[in-house]
Formats: sequence, C-alpha cells, structure tokens
Amino acid sequence: MKNTVKEYKGELAIDVDGKTQFLKLPINAICDVEDEMNMGIGEVLEMLDQDSFHLRAVRVLLWGGLNGGKFTCTIEKAGEIMEDLGLHNAGQAISQLVTVTFPTGGSDGAKPEGNGQAVSQTGKTS
Repeated sequence: MKNTVKEYKGELAIDVDGKTQFLKLPINAICDVEDEMNMGIGEVLEMLDQDSFHLRAVRVLLWGGLNGGKFTCTIEKAGEIMEDLGLHNAGQAISQLVTVTFPTGGSDGAKPEGNGQAVSQTGKTS
C-alpha cells in the first residue's frame, strides 16, 4: 500500500491496523491538542525540537491528527499506534503532518520543503 501526503488537503495517509487512515489537524483538532497539553500549539511544536524532544507531544499530535482525520481514538490508542509505527516513524509522520498543516512557503507561494514520503506501521516510507 502506498501512503501519500496530500499537501493541498493538509493531510497525511498512514497505515493503521492494515487500513489507511488520515492524519489531519483542522482547527478543532489543534484546539483539542492545546487543551490536552495545556499550552498553545506553538509551544507544543517547540517540544518536537531535538533539544527538548517530548514523546508526549508526539503522542498528543498523533491523537489530534487521527481524530482530525475522522479516526476516533483515545490518547492511549494513539500511543499504541505510535509503538506500532516505531518512534522514528511516528516522529517522521508528525513532522510531515506539521509541514502540511503549517506550510512555510514564501510570498511567492513556494511549497514547503520535504521528501513527501509517508510512513506505515511496517516502518517503510513510500
């Protein structure tokens, strides 16, 4: 199965339990992440920095992304999915999700940089 990033929709397809699910961070999902973390989204994203990396931030963003993509799950289930993906692949998926949710293209409309690869539970990128 090929997983893809749909930049125009701000979503990322991942394989969960053999089925394609979409990660997406619409406004309500971002608010849920902020509520769960008790901080603004900017502070949550800073927790993904290599110098201050927090697994909790990855898990909560995965939870918010899954729920935003219409796959309802608990934070604990998001943690199990994260374990199935592996920490490296879960981190890559969240990084890609952040890139498509908050593109940093310049005023010329340039697309964000990245390889556009998504990850599956098997750890393979496409």
